[in-house]
Amino acid sequence: MNFIAIEDVELKDSEQNIIGIRIQGKDIVRTNEYESNLERVYCYPNPTTDKITFANLTKQIRVKIFNIAGELVYGEQEHVANVNGEWEWDCRNNSGEMVASGIYVYILQDTISGSTKKEKIGIVR
Repeated sequence: MNFIAIEDVELKDSEQNIIGIRIQGKDIVRTNEYESNLERVYCYPNPTTDKITFANLTKQIRVKIFNIAGELVYGEQEHVANVNGEWEWDCRNNSGEMVASGIYVYILQDTISGSTKKEKIGIVR
């Protein structure tokens, strides 16, 4: 989610004539826009036992998750974040089996901008 500060609002017609009230002041509102980069992405709970949620995602994201040996356990799929900019991984590999306890590395890639983020997650059984 993004937050924006609204300082002035005018309602105008197509010829730019003011047709409504003018609101002055400052307010902060939450928008349903997705993040534009991956800087603020985080996941929780970390470590986890059965599922992990990635938050502040961009609109179109590719997720790859590797074990500590560098083997791909989950990925090669493009995901679209839900309306909250979140996506949940159920800690299952590409075959649908629960992954073992350990440290995993996730790589997120925004498929529109190409930006990436790499971090570690822990799974405890």
